[in-house]
Amino acid sequence: MRKYIFILPIIGFFLTMGCQDTLEEDFQNPNVYTPEHNVPSGLFSSMFSRTRTFKNDYGEFWWHANTGGVLAHTHLIIRHLRTSYGWYKDVMDIPSMYTTVGTDAYYYGHNGDFKEIAVMEQLINGMSEAEKKDNEIYLTLSRIGRDFRASKAVDYFNHVPYSEGLKGTEGVFFPKFDDPSEIYHSIIDNLGQYASVIKAQADQLSPSGKAVFAQQDIIFQGDADKWIQFAQALRLRLAVRISGVDPDFAKKVISEIMQSNQLPSEDLLIPNNLWVSKKRDHWKRGLMERDYLDFISPTLLYKMDKDKDHLYTEGVDDPRIPVLFLPNRDKMYMPASLDFEVGQQIYDSVRADNTRKHKFKGAYFYSNYFKDLDNYMKYNAYSVYNPATMVNNQEPWRAFTAAEVELLLAEVALKNLGGTGKSARQHVEDAVKYSIKYWYHANSFSDWDKINDTNRSYLKPEAPSAAVTDQFAKKIGEEYDLAQGEDGKMGVIIGQKYVHLNIHDYFEIFSELRRTRHPKIPLIKFDKNTTLNPVIERYPYPGSVASTNRDNYLEVQSQDNFTTHIFWVPSGLKSVKYYMDSFDDDYLYTEYPGVPGSFKTTE
Repeated sequence: MRKYIFILPIIGFFLTMGCQDTLEEDFQNPNVYTPEHNVPSGLFSSMFSRTRTFKNDYGEFWWHANTGGVLAHTHLIIRHLRTSYGWYKDVMDIPSMYTTVGTDAYYYGHNGDFKEIAVMEQLINGMSEAEKKDNEIYLTLSRIGRDFRASKAVDYFNHVPYSEGLKGTEGVFFPKFDDPSEIYHSIIDNLGQYASVIKAQADQLSPSGKAVFAQQDIIFQGDADKWIQFAQALRLRLAVRISGVDPDFAKKVISEIMQSNQLPSEDLLIPNNLWVSKKRDHWKRGLMERDYLDFISPTLLYKMDKDKDHLYTEGVDDPRIPVLFLPNRDKMYMPASLDFEVGQQIYDSVRADNTRKHKFKGAYFYSNYFKDLDNYMKYNAYSVYNPATMVNNQEPWRAFTAAEVELLLAEVALKNLGGTGKSARQHVEDAVKYSIKYWYHANSFSDWDKINDTNRSYLKPEAPSAAVTDQFAKKIGEEYDLAQGEDGKMGVIIGQKYVHLNIHDYFEIFSELRRTRHPKIPLIKFDKNTTLNPVIERYPYPGSVASTNRDNYLEVQSQDNFTTHIFWVPSGLKSVKYYMDSFDDDYLYTEYPGVPGSFKTTE
């Protein structure tokens, strides 16, 4: 008989039967069953099954892939048509340009998606000592999840309710907005405390408690060491993030982390339990349904195509190119141009023909490779993300990757924030090696039914040899050495983070872009007289906040805009834009493939 993770629906307004049905559908496991009396384990699984903590959300991804979202703003996704950016013209009228639909959930997440923590606390407080020993670990790990989400809320909004959240049972229904620096300090200290008790809490579990923990832990399957490593890695990320505004505190925390020797040396991956069909996770519908936005960004490819010839040359170019991207009809890696006159002329000619067929003088724009991969490979002028890697794949989710740990440590070494045991260059090179390994590992999970002998070399490229990987890592290390000053070297470090995290972790890209002003984003040529370079520093609060928590909202109303800096932006960088200064590089504004007349005619 098939069994499921069982989420006991007590406390009706917290856990509805609809949520239980969804969880059982999404997390089918024939070996998992939770006894009814072990409620905290069920609450724990329920909270971590929700989107936006580790797994992405369909609606969020859909909105951020839009031309007004974070994916577009960071140039991780580019649409090639000027008509798509008409609302983008007036850079002084930022509120009219951006949607907040994809960000609102982050305001509520730490107090909403983890609201059951308050229930869990009450349940555990009423247990016997023996029962407490079997349940305390769920409370600790749930608090890690809440603090993780709270840090994201700060990164989007700055001031958010935190200290008075989850206190409805104490009569606090309108929580105050906390100082973001104080929230960060609390989270960083909390994570250290959590990491110090997880092992003991896991060891005190009874034999049956250990079995339940291994089954109910849908993140790390009861591996306490991985939870400790995640807490310390997250702590490192947050400490580095505030190092530009609170270096003494950051150095103290980083010293504690390095002395603990608890950072992950391998990727912390999470089994993909949301495999809906033999096609894709449900969240990837956002990428699939926005397929006309999936064209490769020149901002990203520019950092990888080292000889700038739009081909992948082993030993010269970034080995991640073929696993991240799909070549165009000419077997070239051709990004959409940031000169919208180019794409618009082609598009207008198509409309004049009153047809949107796959073929018109050889040009093809739609990236609908999900339904018509053969015609895409035959006609498309622009390259897209590799669908076997990014969309039609059941790869594990990632809690934290070894590559990001190395890049954080590279910054620590560069800025003398603590001893790491290696040079900054060594950390950068190791990050590149880890990243290459990660992305080919992720691609290996795809068994998309469109993969065949004809297209396998493009959809499922062979992983590079260790020699090729080492050679390219050394090349990036040399770039790091040649970079001028701390800011130049930060450009290399964050540039590698941009390549590694890309669309899967666009939230981190956006945070690092605002914190470091790297990587430099190219200007967009809207037309001959208009340049687009809007600077977004934060997102406004959800519209309902002003009415549902009005008195507390009034305290922060003056900062409820797109332009107030998040507290962790160093004062010396607040006046620095994260855009390039000119249109000098033709690679970013290429006229290739050009207007329709320049296309090859293919019959």
